[in-house]
Amino acid sequence: MYSTETHPFGLIYEYMDGLDLGQYLRNEPNVGRLELLADIVRHLNRLHDLGIVHGDVRTANILVHKDGSVRMAGLGNAYILPQSPAWTGESGTSTDRLSRSRAPELVGPGMSQGMSDSTLPTKASDMYSFGVMAFEILTGRPPFHGMN
Repeated sequence: MYSTETHPFGLIYEYMDGLDLGQYLRNEPNVGRLELLADIVRHLNRLHDLGIVHGDVRTANILVHKDGSVRMAGLGNAYILPQSPAWTGESGTSTDRLSRSRAPELVGPGMSQGMSDSTLPTKASDMYSFGVMAFEILTGRPPFHGMN
């Protein structure tokens, strides 16, 4: 992450020569899944410590390098909490804060009509998504598989 006076917030991804987590698990079925999950939790906690909510935790947004290390990607739905170290301190509505870190196509007419904070991603929603993803990683199927 970087911040300057002219550009209050930006992300820089390192080049990842590898696969997303779903592809990696299909190619490496005997890999240590608990170790991968522990690594993902460390990355997610680091984002949360910085006051950033990921907003889209799933296997497609976890990249696995050839050396087996993981990185979080897919931060297009990320939300910067106003009290976070990543927050610039500028005043603005929660909608303004969300707009700074969302892809333009995700900021639709509902935003101008004042979405409430209850519709924004939270640390708790990240952890719920992590739990769903962890279940899939450990069992090979989504929760409630086969239920209508």
